[in-house]
Amino acid sequence: MTNPPPPRDPQPAPADARRHAPWPTWRIVAAYALLAALAAAGIWCIDLKAHESVVSSHP
Repeated sequence: MTNPPPPRDPQPAPADARRHAPWPTWRIVAAYALLAALAAAGIWCIDLKAHESVVSSHP
């Protein structure tokens, strides 16, 4: 026995009722660059920790 779906609200939310300007290209590029830098930093940190454990296990 399943419940019926809730009734859909015919009016959009107030924030969705007006059009939003798209982000400028420079901001999109900056966001992707920031995400790539964060990913690279995370990979570097994990690689550094893995390398330290390998070096410390070999006398």
